[in-house]
Formats: sequence, structure tokens, C-alpha cells
Amino acid sequence: MTQRPNTTLAGSRSDTDPEGYPFPTKGPTFPVDHLLAGLTALLDLRDAYVYTKDMAGRYLYVNQKVADLFRLPVEEILGKDDTHFFNMEEVNDLRRNDQMVMETGNTIECEEKNVIRPSGEIRYYRSIKKPVRNHAGEIIGICGISTDITERKLDQQTLADREFKLEAIIDNSPSVLSLKTPDGRYALANPNFQHIHHLSENEIIGKTDLDLYPANVANMFRNNDRLVLETQTRHSIEEMVPVDGHMRHFMSHMFPVFGLSGNVVYVCRISLDITEKVRDSERLLHQDELLRQMSSLAHVGGWEFDPSTGLGEWTEEVARIHDVNLEGPVSTRHGLEFFHGEYRKKIEQAIQDAMESGKTGDFELEMITAKGNRKWIRTICHPIAQNGKVIKVRGAIQDITERKRTESELQVAATTFESQDGVMITDGDLRILRVNSAFTRITGYSADEVIHQHPRILQSGRHDAKFYERMWDSITHTGQWSGEIWNRRKDGTVYPETLSISAVRNMDGSIKNYVGTFIDISLRKQAEAQAEHLAFHDQLTDLPNRRLIIDRIQHALSASVRSAKKCALLLIDLDNFKQINDTHGHAVGDLILREVAERLGKCLREEDTLARPGGDEFLVLLEGLSEDTLEAAELAEHVGMKLVTALRNSFWLNQQEFRVTSSIGMTVFHGPAEGPAEELIGQADIAMYEAKKAGRNALRFFDRKVQELLAEKASLETDLRHALDRHQLMLHYQLQVGHPQRPIGAEALARWYHPEHQWVSPARFIALAEESDLILDIGKWVLETACAQLATWQNHTATRDLVLAVNVSARQINQPDFVHEVHSVVHQHCIDPRRLKLEITESMLLGNVEDTIVVMNALKKIGIQLSLDDFGTGYSSLAYLKRLPLDQLKIDQSFVRDIAADANDRSIVKTIIAMARSLGLDVIAEGVETETQQQFLELHGCLSYQGYLYGRPVSMNEFERILPSY
Repeated sequence: MTQRPNTTLAGSRSDTDPEGYPFPTKGPTFPVDHLLAGLTALLDLRDAYVYTKDMAGRYLYVNQKVADLFRLPVEEILGKDDTHFFNMEEVNDLRRNDQMVMETGNTIECEEKNVIRPSGEIRYYRSIKKPVRNHAGEIIGICGISTDITERKLDQQTLADREFKLEAIIDNSPSVLSLKTPDGRYALANPNFQHIHHLSENEIIGKTDLDLYPANVANMFRNNDRLVLETQTRHSIEEMVPVDGHMRHFMSHMFPVFGLSGNVVYVCRISLDITEKVRDSERLLHQDELLRQMSSLAHVGGWEFDPSTGLGEWTEEVARIHDVNLEGPVSTRHGLEFFHGEYRKKIEQAIQDAMESGKTGDFELEMITAKGNRKWIRTICHPIAQNGKVIKVRGAIQDITERKRTESELQVAATTFESQDGVMITDGDLRILRVNSAFTRITGYSADEVIHQHPRILQSGRHDAKFYERMWDSITHTGQWSGEIWNRRKDGTVYPETLSISAVRNMDGSIKNYVGTFIDISLRKQAEAQAEHLAFHDQLTDLPNRRLIIDRIQHALSASVRSAKKCALLLIDLDNFKQINDTHGHAVGDLILREVAERLGKCLREEDTLARPGGDEFLVLLEGLSEDTLEAAELAEHVGMKLVTALRNSFWLNQQEFRVTSSIGMTVFHGPAEGPAEELIGQADIAMYEAKKAGRNALRFFDRKVQELLAEKASLETDLRHALDRHQLMLHYQLQVGHPQRPIGAEALARWYHPEHQWVSPARFIALAEESDLILDIGKWVLETACAQLATWQNHTATRDLVLAVNVSARQINQPDFVHEVHSVVHQHCIDPRRLKLEITESMLLGNVEDTIVVMNALKKIGIQLSLDDFGTGYSSLAYLKRLPLDQLKIDQSFVRDIAADANDRSIVKTIIAMARSLGLDVIAEGVETETQQQFLELHGCLSYQGYLYGRPVSMNEFERILPSY
């Protein structure tokens, strides 16, 4: 380190140091060298390389760590740049980083390296470099702090090398290797895994076992993975995996892979295909089992072979078993020709074992004789030794083909007997001889408790003597019987079973045994009963559903004839229940429906039926009310009022209060002549809607006159649907005049001439159309017809300036393509859009004001005039009125009719006129029928009129005839 001059902060140097840093010129003095010495000592203690450079890259300061790195005294480093200590490649890298700091003025963090001279060792550093500025903020150099990260860098390289080696091991491993995340998704699958499943790595990674395997195999893998995750230890499990359509055995070694946090991040599975080994093991086990089952048998046939010559002798019985003639010596090779595959290998191995180790063999084999017959034999072979050396192998053979067949049949019989079905065998006198384990499991009786007993110990008492007579009659004549029967367990429980009884006869035809097999069908019966209950009951409230209540109504219709007493049907609909569902969710709605069902049930007799056909509707069937119709109706009304009252009380759910009211429709009936159940429900439904019209929270009786009106309405609606196609609709035009008595336009009004009903009132059929989609078709027809008339008017001087007003329904204006429809018809007929005026009512603004304003603005851009019809009857609010792009307000005729006599009407009309004037809108009054009305309107500023004073709505021919008179 160079020696710092002993200076003070004031008085011993100029006000500005050589680099331009200002120094204070007043105040107490303090030895700067003390301060610098302390700072230098502190920097020397840091385990980092600290330095500063000027703009030319010369070192102005280095700490002792840098000096140790360069292996030079500090004094020999200061004033030199990096070319004195590093090769040019390193110098260029260092200069690039320094230059970035000085050009941008930003602090940077970077990785750098250098070669230590003269050892040639490469070191890596993490460097932080920032600019050094003078008092004026100018960059005059850089300051750097570098930390040696060589060890970490080497660790990273070592880790990368290990990962490379590990990847090589995984890719070239003969095992099937995979990694799965704890949620069962594949994160790694080595090439062998991909190969046996014929999938690419992309088709495996991120998938689960359910994506790759059948459900049973996937569940097996998942259970084994869960075992590793739960125990967090290594496990080895044999697994069966489908490969190319065949199940193969794999020995899987699984272990958890832990992350840095100590949690299991993967389950590793290394699997080896041991299919062949398993098969070999199974064959060996099979051979061992056969050997264990062998016992000493009589030697039926014998044989002897001399290993040195390969020749031997057979006894006559051995030749008979092989279906050959006994002719002289027999070679070992000839003897082996009767055995194939594993059986030949067994014999060869037995002979080899006998020769080499003196081992005796005893096993059973399947052979194919010279005549092609398959036989099973048991053979015993043992070595014959002389002077400690085996000179012969001698053995015996027994034909055990029949024994093998018998064993197989017995095994099948035993397996059948110990099936899941209960089995009971009796003698001809019905004494129980034997039962299987399923019998004990089902009945609760052990074999010792029932042997020698009569089967009647199982009788439940539910069947009469005739039932058993029919059963035994069938067994006697046909030898068997099957059916359902109720029996009793040992604990007294009665249960249903399906029973089959067969008679086993002797050669003389007498009955030797009875064999009964049975299955406990309790669970099936319960399931059937539950299914039947679900089919006829509402799942939410467990009340009878629509299907069951209809059946009971039909029964009540028939029963009422026998009893002569009237019945009643009540349909209960919850008012505004949809709002509760939409606001609080269906879970709350379901709770309320259950509570409603409980309250309604408490108001009824035991013989009454409460049902929930669906939604928020309930049906109540009251039977046996009274023979007098009026009295029956009064009783039904009394019950209805109890139901209405029961639902008026608040419902408290989750500490929240809910109020639910009901509208009830009732109908009284007696006998099938009243009509089917569905018709009665329809009558109650009609009455319920009458209750809703009356203000809800009420009840009404069905009135047949109302039904007839509804039927007439339905018929009229059907006719209206065909009115356009049959050209029954037409437009009439009512004149609109301005001041002074000059025609300014007309309002187009739809009229319907019905061939049967003649002229149908617009109030009647327009309302009917509004209730259905018919208003859309009718509205479109009115618009097209009116525009076609405007096109005609444009060609005549007397009519070209007239404006034609068309009423628009809320259903029309809410159609997404309404603006496009208006624009298209205007363009199609080439009319001046300013001559078309669309009248909308205030009521349609209540649904969605914002959307309606958007549509109106779009219509104004086309040039269409807009009038607000029936003004003053709806929600008249300046808050929205001032935002509507209107041209005109139309004063409703209800205010004009009594304008001469009613002060309130006069005030309203004057207010509307003043409001229109303030908003810059035209105003027209409809329903003007007298001169007095016209003069009042004119006096207060309304100068446009429509009404009978100027003419009724008439056909176009009549309209054009009276037009010249104005």
C-alpha cells in the first residue's frame, strides 16, 4: 500500500482536491489520514477484492486481497491498468464491463474470470461495479468489489457432469425407470420405458397412470406409490403390467426422492422384467408340489438303463403303457421320444442327477404314447452304484391317468360345493347330511348344528301349507323346483333367498338325495325396494312425486264414486322462490323446500297426500271431504288457508330470515267423469295463476268459465300464427295534423280480420302476440309494409312530406339485429329515413335502459325519428329522459280525455308540454276528440294532434281519399 499524506479536512490543502472534489473550508480540523487508515484496514479485512479505477482503467486503489491475488505490493499495482496483469482476452472482458458502467452510469453485476500467474490456475469471480462521481455528478472512474466464486463454479460443473453421467446411466439402463410427482404425474421415463410402451417422452411426461394403463393397473401403481409416499422408505413389489397385449411380471424397486426442504418430490420406480424367471419358478413350484404329493406306489412297470451304452430294458407293462411292442433293448433316446417340452427335460435332468449325485427321482409326467394317446404316469428312478460309481439307473412307472381325471373332477366338485351359493344335501328322508361354508355364513348355523336335522328348522312361517305342497309336488313330478322363499336365520332374522332343489335318484329310480342351493337376495330386495321408492318419490323432500300423485288421483277418482264423497286437489306455488335461488344459491333453496314440505305436512290429515311434482310446486290431494259440493269446497278452502298461513311465518336458515308466500289453486272433483288426473292438475294450475293475478299469497278455486276463456285464447293464438300467411292482417292509418289544421303524417296500426270472429280488437290480439314470439313476425311485417307505403308516398307531392309512425314492441327492440333490420328495410325501399318515426313506450325502458339507449342512438344515426308513446303513464323520470335521443313526446289519451273537467289531467298535460319544450322536443297529443280539447292543447303550446276529431284509423284507400280535404 502507498503511504497516504497526513492531511486534515481544512487549512492544509486547497478548497478543491486534484480530482475536483470540494473540501469544507470552515469548521474543526480532523486528521484525514486517521480516517483513511481505518477505512483501509476495514477493506483489507473483507473477504473480497476491492478496487477503484480512473477513466483510463488505471488502478487508484486496491485492498490487500487484490495485492495478494497479483502477488505484488500495492505500490506496484497503483497507476497500472489490467494489461499488466491479465492476458488480452481477459483484459477485453474487464474493459467491456468497465466501459458499460462509465457509459451508462449504472451499477452492474457480472461474472468474470482470470488466470493466476504463473500457476495458470483459472479463477471465477462475481463482480459488482458502480460509477464514481465528483461533486458535479460527473463520472470520474469506477469502484469494484469482486468475490471469488471458483469453488461454486466448479461445484456447478461437477453437478452438470454428474447429471450427464446420470442421464447416460438412465438412458442406457436395461431397467424400466421412471419418476413420478406425488400427485402421480410422470416427470421422467427412460428410453426403455418408452420402448416397451411404444410412446415418446412427450406422450408420457405430465400424464398419469390412468392415461397410460387400464384402470385396475393404474390403481395398482397408485396404491404402491402411496405406500412409498406414506412410509417414505424403499419398497420392492412384484407388479403385473400389460406389454404388447400380454401381462408381464416386473420386480419393481421403489423409493422416495427428497427435495432440499426434506419433502418427497418424486417417487422413483426401477423395474426389471422377471416374466421368464417367474414362469420358471412356477414350473419348479409345480414340480415340487407334485413331488410332495407322491407317496409310495406299487411298481406296475419297471425299466433300467445303462448310461455307458445308452441302452436299457422295459417290462411288458411299461411297453403297454407306451402302446409299443416289447422287442429287445430300448435306447434312452427312444424312451425320451414319448415326452415333450418340460416333461422330457425332467426325465433328462433326473437321469443326469442320478448319474452325477446319486439322486433319486419321483415325479408325475404327461406323455404321448406311440398311438397318440395322452397319459399321465408316475415314475420313480434311483441310481445303482458299484464301488462308489453309478453304473445303472433303475426306475418304475405307473399309469395314473384315471387318478388324475378323478382328482380333476373332485377338485371341480369341491370348488363348486364351496361356492358363494349355500348348499345343503339331504338323504331321501330329508335328513341333512352335509352343508358348505356358504350355508353357515348365510344361515348362521354351523354344520354340527344342522347335520341329521330336518330343513324345516329354517322355515320363516311366512308361507302356508299350500306353498310347500306345490313345491314338493313339482319336485316329485319333475325332479326339481326353483323360486323365491323366505327363511329364518339362527338369530331369528327372516330373509329372502332364491332356492333350487334337485332330486338325485338311484338306479332303480328311488330318490337317494336332495340337493338344495340358495342365494341370499336380501341386498337385492333392498335395492329393488329403494329403486321403487326413488321412482315414486321426490329425492329432495321424500314426498310422492308427480308419477305417484297421478296414480293416487286416479285411485281417488274411482274411490269417490263408491263413497259418493267429493275430493279436492290443491296446487301450491311458492311466490318469488326463483329470486331466493338466484340470490342465495340452490343449497339454501333446497333447505327452504324441505322446511316448506314439513310445514305443509303438519297441516294435513294422515289420509291426505302431499306431493312435490317438481320445482317450487306442491300438490295436496284431499279425499273423502263431503257429499255436498259446497261443503267439500269449504273444507278444501279451510285446509288451503291453513297452508297459506303456515307458509307466511319466516324461515330462519343460518341465522338469516327468509319470507316465502304461496299462491294456491284448488279444484273439487268427483268420479272419472271429471277427467283424467292430468286434467285436474291443469285445472288447479289455472286457478293458481288466478291467485297470482290477484296479488299472490292467496288461493282461488278453478272456474270452468275461466278455463273456457283460456281455451278460446289458445285457439285464437293458433289462428294468429297463421294470420300473416293467410293475409288476414292489414294496416290502417290514423291521421296526425299540425297547426293550423295541416296533415303532418299518420300512425300505422295493425288490424286483424278473422274469417270467423270478423274484426278482432287490437287490444286483444296485440297483447296475445306480445305474450309469444308472434310479435316479432308481426312487427317485422308492419315495418316492411309501412316502409313500402312511404316509398309510394315519396312519389306524390301531396304525401312526400308526410311522416309515418310505427309502434315498436319491447321484444323487437331487444333483438340483437333490430337496428340492422330497420336499416335493411329502409335501404330496400329507398325511403328518406326522416319520414319514418318509431314509437316506443316508457314501459320498455324499465327492463334495460342502457341497452335501449344504445339501440336508439344507432337508429338516430340512420336518420330515424323517435317518439316516446303513452308518455306520463310509465316511469317518467328526467334522469333517463334527458339521455334519450328523442324527437317527440306523445301525451297519452288518458290525460286528454278528461282535460276539460279534471284539473289534475290539465296540470299533467301542461307539465308534459313544458317538459318537452325545455328538452327541445316536439309534442303530440293522442285521443283528441273535441274542439275544447284541441283549443286547450293549442293554448298551452301543443300544436300536433291525433284522434277521432280528425279521423279514425282507416284503410290506405280511405286515408288517401280524405287526405285532400285537409
